Amino acid sequence: MDHFERELARMMRDAEEHTPFDPAQRNRLRTGIRDRRRVRSAQKAVGSVLAVAGLGAGLFLLPHTPDSDRPQAPLPLTGRPSPDVTPTLSPT
Repeated sequence: MDHFERELARMMRDAEEHTPFDPAQRNRLRTGIRDRRRVRSAQKAVGSVLAVAGLGAGLFLLPHTPDSDRPQAPLPLTGRPSPDVTPTLSPT
């Protein structure tokens, strides 16, 4: 870089000096950030309440007895076998 380019780059950098916000602008920014945080936390709380309410409703609507989970099949006979059936041990 030659002298002209260095001076031009320095002049461009010097023009970008830091300008702080005014106190009124700082207060507006702080209140905006604070409000946004409040809204975010309120949205989280509402989402949590809705999730808990949904789970509670789901558990309430589930069947309460575990007997309803069994298959609907006829019950096995527990008495003696019918007289017309004779057990055979030899294969036919």
